[in-house]
Amino acid sequence: MDTVRLFLGVAAARDWHVHQMDVHNVFLHGELTEEVYMKLPHGFHCDDPTKIIPFSAIETMGHMVHVLIYVDDLIISGIEVARNDQGFYLSQRKYVLDIISEMGLLGTKPSPFPMEQNHRLPLSKSPLLTNPERYRRLVGRLIYLAVTRPELSYSVHTLAQFMQCPRHDHWDAAVRVVQFLKSNPGQGILLSNISDLQLNGWCDSDYATCPLTRRSLTGYFVQLGDTPISWKTKKQPTVSRS
Repeated sequence: MDTVRLFLGVAAARDWHVHQMDVHNVFLHGELTEEVYMKLPHGFHCDDPTKIIPFSAIETMGHMVHVLIYVDDLIISGIEVARNDQGFYLSQRKYVLDIISEMGLLGTKPSPFPMEQNHRLPLSKSPLLTNPERYRRLVGRLIYLAVTRPELSYSVHTLAQFMQCPRHDHWDAAVRVVQFLKSNPGQGILLSNISDLQLNGWCDSDYATCPLTRRSLTGYFVQLGDTPISWKTKKQPTVSRS
């Protein structure tokens, strides 16, 4: 998804035409025993015509065509893309509303923040959930939602640590995240068409935040101009002693 956001960010800055499509017939299953031949598109140059080379751009009729491919898909489903005079706007409003509806929280009051600052969730001694699959499904959906919601990065990182043995406190914390989403289900990211196409990155870390392992958390945020393209919160693999 970092590549997708980067690609659309460049497309917005350079005012490229963007089209979406899906490939239905591809050779993904079974082993081919016969040779498959492919005619190269007009404008594509290859020194050895017997080789099929993966490509990301084709020059044809004086124009450049950029193709972003993920396996057999040329579209990322579930993400709503809107374009106006400011650039591309990525959101998952319908996906958010589906989560809120499935949780039965359409009539609840929205939460002003996704997670308590001093939550102490790793130390929770509350009863284990009798149905952990429900918790895992919700956190999994939140992980996918974080593709267009950078502000969920820390909350999702925290909740994902308890997938094996979730407790009631962990479930309540996950419900709070959904209540936070209710305040603005259409929130997303703007890939601005005003960009110098320069990469800017920020990172920070705390000190021994995890009360169980004494490991620190590192977070980073990368922008292409003013466009957010990559972000993450991750627990460090080692223990800092100073």
